[in-house]
Formats: sequence, structure tokens, C-alpha cells
Amino acid sequence: MAKQPRARTLQDIGDITGVSAMTVSRVLRGSGRVKADTRDRILKIAAEFGKEPIGPLSNGSSGIAETSDLRLLVLVTAVEKASMETGESFGGEVAGALTGRLEQNGGQLDYLCPKDLNEVEEFVARRRVHGVVLRTLIPNHWLESLETRCAVIYAASHDFQSKVDAVYSNENRSAAQIYQKLQSLDHRHIMWCGLIDRHQPGDLRLFESLDSEYATERFASSVHGVRHAAWANLVYCQTKEQGMCHKFIVLERDWNKCSLDDMANQFLDKFFKLKQRPTALVVDCDPLAEAMERLLNDRGVSVPQDVSIVSYGGSKGALSGKFASIDLPMAEIAGCIPELIRRRLSAPHAPAVSMQFEAVLLDGASLGPAPN
Repeated sequence: MAKQPRARTLQDIGDITGVSAMTVSRVLRGSGRVKADTRDRILKIAAEFGKEPIGPLSNGSSGIAETSDLRLLVLVTAVEKASMETGESFGGEVAGALTGRLEQNGGQLDYLCPKDLNEVEEFVARRRVHGVVLRTLIPNHWLESLETRCAVIYAASHDFQSKVDAVYSNENRSAAQIYQKLQSLDHRHIMWCGLIDRHQPGDLRLFESLDSEYATERFASSVHGVRHAAWANLVYCQTKEQGMCHKFIVLERDWNKCSLDDMANQFLDKFFKLKQRPTALVVDCDPLAEAMERLLNDRGVSVPQDVSIVSYGGSKGALSGKFASIDLPMAEIAGCIPELIRRRLSAPHAPAVSMQFEAVLLDGASLGPAPN
């Protein structure tokens, strides 16, 4: 009877390639950093022995993914670019943390508020950009074009488009934190107030003018779309306890016609018309919370004695204790972007990942117990 050939082990591959069995394991699992030529040598010998990669980097390799001097481009709207200059933008927090991370290894970060796709493509080619970080939703045909030139990742709440990596805060957990906090303060009547922005200056989501075959572009047309979806899930599917009463209201804002105060007044008009007036308002951004508090005071309603307000953002007002707010973990989000870019460069066809960080609910003067 013929003797069967001995099954090759990781140590065998390591002996041939001059590395440890642990290094071979990391390459096959797609974890950790290994020099491109070493990884290619290991994969070649492993294939000869019939051992296939099993990790996320199993679909290819590229020496560029191992470089430490990544060059990244952040796409922002005109509104966010302007606010970044004052240090009040979430995009500014992402960019600041990213810049610090890249500068440690000689990397570079640029910003662009593009007029069209050609401008982005030319910038990527001219500056030899390794990855594009999206702080605003882009049409699918933009995404498809950019992914042929570099790695692309969303660092915003947009998580509707398929086959693209994304990293942001966990909106479902944030909504649950707010709900549990309000419940602990005996708030039984809660009004959730969301905004959908239309015609925002410099916005890249030109859906009204696009004759697109991609329905997801319209599904994701709100910058807070994922947040509103988390609210709806909580309001309509998860919180049917006896005695709880939720109002979930989403209004559209046309930037060409309505100011933030106009929208705050529209929400408050609905608030005052309710037979059972809510004791807590949850709004999707800190600026809207500030406008609603001011207008409530003008109408003779005190915050938080008569009604509490919780918002999202972790702005300077929230951080100073003025507002109860979800503090979005922008620095943590930015910190993992370079590794996600390297992963995508190493494995262009690997399954897309969606990472979510847990945010923190900051207590503030706008939050108090429900009035009797």
C-alpha cells in the first residue's frame, strides 16, 4: 500500500519562506502587518501546499497597502467646510484626528468640496491619493468610479449603499441610551424630532436632478437617515410598554426657503397642538436643540422644568454642560480609517465592512425629571 504524503503544516511553509509559523498564520488569516514581498512569497508556497487564505485579505495584495505615508482626501459639503474653519464641525474633528494619525508616519490629508466628479478624479490622479474619506453622501456612479482609482470609505452615518466600507457611531445604541435615560427620569411622553435637509449649499447629493437607476440614493437622502431609522425602530417596534407615548415627527427643510428657527417653530407648533404634551424632546442635532430651547422660552415654557431636551453632536454647548447630548466619537472613528484604507487597498474585492462605535450620552442642564 502506497504511503500517503504527509500533510504540510504552517511550520513547513514558514521553514521554506524563512518566517515563523505565526507569521504564516497572520498572512493566511489576513491580520497584522507583513511586508508585501514576504506575504506574496508565503501565499505562493501556501497555494502549492493546497492551503488557501481564510481572512479578509484573501482576495489579493498590494505593496501600497503597507506604506506608512498614506495620502487621503476628505470630501465635504460647502457648509461643513466653512464650519470646519471655526472648529465646530464633526468633520473637523475627524480631519484633526486623521491629520495627527497620518503625520506620525509621514502621511498627508487634503480636503475638497468638489463641483463634479471630474474634479475629484483629477485631484486623486494628480496627488496620487490612496483613499477618499466621505463626509457626505455621493451618488452611486461617483462611488463606482472612485473605487476603480483608490480606496473609499464613509466616515458619516450613510450606510445604505452596498459594497463600500463605512465607520460611524451606533445609532441604535444611541437611541436606546436616550430612551433609557428619559425613562429613568419618569418621562412617559417623548417627541422625537428629525430634519431632512434639501438643497443644502454645496451638497453632493444631487438627487432631485439625477435620473438614477439606484433607489438607494434616494433612501439615503437625509444626512440623518440612519438616525431616523433607529428612532423609528425604537418607537414603533421596541417600546410598546404600558403607559408609554411616543410622537415621531420628521420634517423636510428647504435651505433655499427655511431657516433653522423656521423649522424649530414648525416642530413646536406640533408640540403645542398635542392633547398630551410631551415632557421630553429628542432632536437630531445640537443647533436645532439650541433654537428650540430659545423659542420655547419665548413661548413661556421653561427647559427643563416644563420640558427636557436631548440632542446629538457633542458641540461646545453640550460639552460645557448646557445641553444633554449624544457625544459622537469622531476621534475614535478617525483613528481606524487608515487601517480600513490599507485593508481595502490590500484586498479590493474583500467583503465590505461597517464598523460602529458606541457614543456617550452627556448629561446637561436641558435634562431633568418629568414634571408632575
